[in-house]
Amino acid sequence: MRTMDYGVSTYDLNKGDCFGLTIGLAKLISMCIHMQDVAQVVHPYLLQRCSKSVDFSLKCAWLLDAYSCDISSPSNLNHSLSSKLKTRIFALHSRSMSKRSHSRSSESQDCDRKCHARSRSDTIGIQQHVPSTYSSPQCSLGDITSGHAFDNGCFCFDSCEGRMSQVCGRQVQCTCNAPRLSPQLEFIRVLINMSKTLASLRSKEAKTSRLLADLTTLNHNLPARVWLPLYSDQPHHIVRIPPSAAAVLNSKDKAPYIIYCEVVLVEDLTNSGLIAKASSSLRHSRSEDNMMYSPRNYYNVTEPWSKKEARIRQSSPYGHIPSWRLMAAIVKSGDDLRQELLASQLLTLLQKIWDIERVPLILHPYKILCLSNDSGLIEPILNTVSLHQIKKNSQVSLLEYFIQEFGDINSEGFLAAQKNFVQSTAAYSLVCYLLQVKDRHNGNILLSGEGHLIHIDFGFILSLSPRNLGFETSPFKLTLEVVEVFGGVDMFCYFKILMLQGLIAARKHMDKILSLVEIMRSGSQLPCFKSGAATVQNLKNRFHMNLTEEQLQVLIDKLVDSSIHSLSTKLYDGFQYYTNGIL
Repeated sequence: MRTMDYGVSTYDLNKGDCFGLTIGLAKLISMCIHMQDVAQVVHPYLLQRCSKSVDFSLKCAWLLDAYSCDISSPSNLNHSLSSKLKTRIFALHSRSMSKRSHSRSSESQDCDRKCHARSRSDTIGIQQHVPSTYSSPQCSLGDITSGHAFDNGCFCFDSCEGRMSQVCGRQVQCTCNAPRLSPQLEFIRVLINMSKTLASLRSKEAKTSRLLADLTTLNHNLPARVWLPLYSDQPHHIVRIPPSAAAVLNSKDKAPYIIYCEVVLVEDLTNSGLIAKASSSLRHSRSEDNMMYSPRNYYNVTEPWSKKEARIRQSSPYGHIPSWRLMAAIVKSGDDLRQELLASQLLTLLQKIWDIERVPLILHPYKILCLSNDSGLIEPILNTVSLHQIKKNSQVSLLEYFIQEFGDINSEGFLAAQKNFVQSTAAYSLVCYLLQVKDRHNGNILLSGEGHLIHIDFGFILSLSPRNLGFETSPFKLTLEVVEVFGGVDMFCYFKILMLQGLIAARKHMDKILSLVEIMRSGSQLPCFKSGAATVQNLKNRFHMNLTEEQLQVLIDKLVDSSIHSLSTKLYDGFQYYTNGIL
């Protein structure tokens, strides 16, 4: 297929398009690796973007690592092109450091002379935003026991010019040639290695204790010019990761964990000054406050985010800073998240389609960042509770839980939540049908604080099912308990109308959906593409382009009816209960 068949041109890259470039960087990286003619167009664009952004550069490098692993031979031309692109990206930010020592010494002396006359109040104000320097930064970089693991030795912020720029509210441009990528690379490496270490421990208690200890050590290296790349659209620096707020998540063989990062918003990730480290006495006092909360209490998905944020801020030595925020991330190692990323791309595309076509269907795509082919970061969905947790903790039906949470059936709060529930259930029912999403149980179906139904964990899509058993045969999961929340014939009919409108809208943009899947399939060894070209053809067939709208309505009725009365759904729920305790 030619480059232009994918809608990629220099114009598109420079101006952007309403679908292709907003779907994700992974699409461009995959095309760079597996399509040489496309690479000629995309490489200059990527390098130009990388030259302006450390965060964009790192994301490109991580994705190149993740998707290059499918190339069987290192001598392969595509592998060579991928390696060269990564090398050029790093070269943009890895300038010579040979002149740093002399310039640092002379500039420091000059600064002492020029700044000596400054008032004491000015100096104190500057020190609140400027970290102290130290010697031999390269020896400490990556060593979390040093207290300077994420310090690349840049002295531009401590120079006289740098200090004056910060006093005047101007950004400081780094001119000392410090390695700009190293702090963030080391920070991410530490997070992933922590997950690998936790996976080697057997008991949940041992994992929790180790996580607490590792995060305590990690905090000695913060604040630092590091950030959560999931939220780089809100430039920030991490100042602290409360150990007691973190938790190891349930997993049989792996050890994913969730962290809550205290951050301060900044103007620029690499050119903004750092908040000074809190005094040891203040850190110790606030840490004792934190220890009053166990990991079990802190990691409470039903707790409103605003309350969690306020509680952690109150006990933080940095909570007084106006730009303080709380951000969360799930860290995973040992799992290939590229399939999750594909699902996120498709959900994002479908939501854009429905928004454009003005179909009130609601999806909640969450951010996925692949760091390699076996590690990554996941955005947690806040203010949600799984259907399993509702059944286990409340021991009531879903409808009864709705009434408890949102009010009487005829109340305004209940009706608003019910509408959200129907619109989101219809959206995810279509997603599950089109993408053939499997492994649908109550542990990976969530309910939000506004009544939205949200599916997570897309490890089995397209031509893949758990253990390749093909156990789940229904078009999508729709139980009588869910239908009960619809409340009657009117909302049930509304649900089916939404599904019809959603499918009609998706058909209009089918080529964009198929193109995305075809691009990500090219050269891929992901299990969801085990059927090869048939994967894309089967997806195309599920759009039913040969049917009229009246015939589509009949099809929707059949899909809904067969899903409600599906025996395989009941059997799979039973299987999950007896094997994993999921209600």
